[in-house]
Amino acid sequence: MGTFGNVISTIYKAYFYKTLLRDVSRFARKAFDDMEFDKESLLNRVGLSTYTPVRSTIGGLSFFVVGAAVGTAIGLALAPKPGAELRAEVKEKAMDLIGRSSESLPERRAQA
Repeated sequence: MGTFGNVISTIYKAYFYKTLLRDVSRFARKAFDDMEFDKESLLNRVGLSTYTPVRSTIGGLSFFVVGAAVGTAIGLALAPKPGAELRAEVKEKAMDLIGRSSESLPERRAQA
């Protein structure tokens, strides 16, 4: 009788698991039928978004180009002197600043 009991037990377990799986799948289909399971909605639920490197690179690059164009236009419109005079003055101030920094470097070392 032990072997017959094992066979019946195995058949019962197989039937039970098969029925349980069928019922769980039916329940899941009914419960989640109205929910969206696409990638975008799931990521948005947890506060994330998909990574789109091309779109962000093109956007950043276009802002850079527009900013450079606007800056150039404003610089040309508000320049107080002609180009040659302005470049000479900027060069003179830069050289003066470099000269002052090289003179003050030994003084800073002596103080330290």
